[in-house]
Amino acid sequence: FPVTIQFDKAEQEFTYLPGQYLNIRLTVNGELLIRSYSFSSRPSGEFPSVTIKRVTGGKMSNYILDNAHIIEAWEIEAPFGNFVLDRQVAEQSMIVLLAGGSGISPLYSMLKNIDSGNRMPLLVYSSKTPEETIFWNELEAMQAEEKLNICYSFTAPKFISTKMNHIAGRFNLLVLRSVIKRVVGEVAEAHYYICGPNGLMDLYKDALS
Repeated sequence: FPVTIQFDKAEQEFTYLPGQYLNIRLTVNGELLIRSYSFSSRPSGEFPSVTIKRVTGGKMSNYILDNAHIIEAWEIEAPFGNFVLDRQVAEQSMIVLLAGGSGISPLYSMLKNIDSGNRMPLLVYSSKTPEETIFWNELEAMQAEEKLNICYSFTAPKFISTKMNHIAGRFNLLVLRSVIKRVVGEVAEAHYYICGPNGLMDLYKDALS
């Protein structure tokens, strides 16, 4: 399961924008590692946070998951990145977020900064199973509260669901175009943010163009 690390700012001023990331420096088995992780928290929240999942061959990610409870101080550099939510755009336009796997982290930070009272955002999200979906409970709660529309693709073999917004198997161009047209409809202006594995991002861009 993913782990969310919340950093105590110790009353220091610390600012970032939804979608930005930080660098963590750790020495793992005598090797200095520097890795980037997107903020998964709301900038106005008390604790900046990142959400990390276990990955095959991930030296730092796997080390953090196994040892986070004994790490007392973290060496971080932040913020970085220009993949950010434009607050003015979010207030005036519909926002569509297209995610895959851990690419949900910066988009989740953006989601928490969108006022759904203007126009409910749409999240298109590809994952293996509901159990392996990062922020599953939080996203389901947002949908239940009518703060978010979600369309999932679950790629695990033999996945079965009766829910209308669950697609068994990988997204394809036809499905993506259908979902976006149905939900976005005749909206005058929509803005799209994409984050995930390269192949999936290419598919999303093809569907939009």
